[in-house]
Amino acid sequence: MNRQPRAETAASIALAGVSTWVVIVVILHLVPHDDYDLVAQSISQLAHESYGFLINLGLIALGIGGLALALGAYSALGRKLTVPLLLAVSSVLWIIAGVFNTGTGDPVAFQADEPALTELIHDIGVLISLVLVLISMLVVVWQARALQGWTRFIRFNVVWVVIFVVTFAVYPMLGDDRFGVSQRIQIGALVIWLVVLAIHVRSASVSDEQATARAS
Repeated sequence: MNRQPRAETAASIALAGVSTWVVIVVILHLVPHDDYDLVAQSISQLAHESYGFLINLGLIALGIGGLALALGAYSALGRKLTVPLLLAVSSVLWIIAGVFNTGTGDPVAFQADEPALTELIHDIGVLISLVLVLISMLVVVWQARALQGWTRFIRFNVVWVVIFVVTFAVYPMLGDDRFGVSQRIQIGALVIWLVVLAIHVRSASVSDEQATARAS
C-alpha cells in the first residue's frame, strides 16, 4: 500500500475518533445531572456523573483518532516528523487522561484534601496536550508552506492559531466560576482544527493519488 491510501485511511480513522468524542460529549450534556454545573465544571468532570465512563471512552477514542491523524499527517506533509510527533504525544496524553479521572470539582473537597495523583495526571496531561497542539498549529505553517495544495489550510491555520491563543486568555477573563464555559470554547476550537486538518489530509491524499494515476 503506498502512502496516499494510507494517509486517506488514517484521516478517516481520525475523523471517526474525533466524531466519537463529540457525540459522547453532546449526549452526556443531554443527560440530566443533579450536581453538575456545566458553566463552572469541566467536561472531564462528567466522568463522576451518570454514564460518566463514556467520557473516558470518548477521550480514548479521541486519542486513537489523534494517533491516526499523526500518521496521516506524516504522509501528507512529506514525511516531516515534527507535527506528527507533537500530535502523537498529544494523543497519548488524551488516552492517559481517559484512563485517569480528574477531580469532582467540589471546592470543599479540594480545600480539604490534596489533589489525588490520578487528578494531577489527568489535568497536567490535558494541559500539556493543549500546549503541544498549539505548537503543532505553529509548526505546520512552516512545514506545509512549500507543499502543493496546502495554501488554503495555512490561511485557515493562521486564523485558528489566533483563536486558540485567545482561548487560553479566556480562562482568567471569565474566572473559576465560568471555567466550564472557557474550557468548552477551547475544546471546541481544538476539535474544529483537528477535523479540518483530517479533512485536508484526506483530500490531499486523494488529490495526490489522482495525480499519480494521471501520470502513470
